[in-house]
Amino acid sequence: MSPESTDLEVIAHYKATRDQQYLGKLFQRYKYLVVGICMKYLQHKEEAKDASMDIYEELISKVLEFEIKNFKSWLSSVARNHCLMKIRKTKGISEVDVQNEKIENQFMESADFEHLVTEKQDESEVLLEAIEQLKDGQRECIRLFYLKELSYKEVADITQLDLKQVKSNIQNGKRNLQLILAQALKD
Repeated sequence: MSPESTDLEVIAHYKATRDQQYLGKLFQRYKYLVVGICMKYLQHKEEAKDASMDIYEELISKVLEFEIKNFKSWLSSVARNHCLMKIRKTKGISEVDVQNEKIENQFMESADFEHLVTEKQDESEVLLEAIEQLKDGQRECIRLFYLKELSYKEVADITQLDLKQVKSNIQNGKRNLQLILAQALKD
């Protein structure tokens, strides 16, 4: 493998051999990009370095799962999403403004529904049953975006829908989920 190999060639070798040296070389090309993104979101040098190592470990399996056409932009999305999830989990932030777009970490803005995600197991089961009642596209987008914590772009790539359709499915799915859960709470 020559140093001039393209990102896609290196990815192909990694997928074929599962040899992490290929992934390591590829990650080294963009390490400063990843650390920079982590610094932007986490605002702390040591946290950013730790996060970049966590991201590398995520790549070991994620590179195998996804069909990547532009590694640099895909890696940027992975890094950004990792940092946003870290912020949400450690700081308890329910919304993060990214380029004027609210990213929510709970299904509903209403406190009545927010507790369903974090409380008793039987209430979580109610939520999962409610998700099952959604239309196929809405159900898949809700699962990938909220349960798998993927970005809009990643959901679009997996579902083969365009970004507007993904956002529409999530918005409509949330609204329908709220109606289903409201009915379930009445029963």
